[in-house]
Amino acid sequence: MKKIISMGLLLLMLPFSSAIADRGKVGTWNPTAPSPFNPPPSFEEILKDYRNTWIRLTSLEFSGLHWNQGIVVYINKHHKVFINNYIYYLQEIEGLSEYEDCDIEEDEDCETPFKTYPVGTIVLKENFALANGVPTAPLTVTLMRKRDPGYDPEAGDWEYVQYDPQGHLVLQGNTQNPAVKAACSECHENLASRDFIFSTFYTPQNAKRIPDK
Repeated sequence: MKKIISMGLLLLMLPFSSAIADRGKVGTWNPTAPSPFNPPPSFEEILKDYRNTWIRLTSLEFSGLHWNQGIVVYINKHHKVFINNYIYYLQEIEGLSEYEDCDIEEDEDCETPFKTYPVGTIVLKENFALANGVPTAPLTVTLMRKRDPGYDPEAGDWEYVQYDPQGHLVLQGNTQNPAVKAACSECHENLASRDFIFSTFYTPQNAKRIPDK
C-alpha cells in the first residue's frame, strides 16, 4: 500500500513539471536546441553534446534551493540510481519510509534504501535566471563528478565544478577547497544518506529514451 501511495505522489507532481517545461520553451531554455553553455577546454570531450547523448532527468524546474533559479538536470549514466533515490525521498518526506533512520557517517551497519553512484557518474545542472517563471538568461553550469575512492572519502569522493556560459571555470575541486565548500559542499553534506546528490525533481518521460548504462 505504501508503494502505491508513493507512486501516486510521483504522478501528482508531473503536471507541475510539464507546465514549467512549456513555459521554458518560450524563453532561453529549449531542450532540442544546442546548449548555450560552452564547456571549459578541459571538459570539452567529457561534455560533448551532452544534451543529446546524456539522460535529461528533469524539465526546467524552479529551485528555491538554488537562489530562485530555473534548473535542468542531466546525468551521463546510472540514472536508475537517481530514480531510486527520488522515490525514496518522496517516501521519506511523506513519512512512508519503512527503513530505520540512522547516521551512515557514524554507524557502519546503517542500511538505507538509497543507493550510491558508481565512479564516473556525472550529474550536471544547467542554471537559468527566471522572470515570471520564464528563463531569461543562462547563468552557470554546475556539475558533480564521482571520482575514484580516496579522492574525498568524507564527502562521497565527489568533485565539484562550476563554469559560466563562456566556458570560464568559476570553481573546481573538493571539500578541501574553501570556495567549493562555501558554494557547494556545505549544502550537499546534509545529503550523505543519498550520496550527497539532491534528487528532489524528476520528470520520468525524459529518462526513458536511453537505456540504463
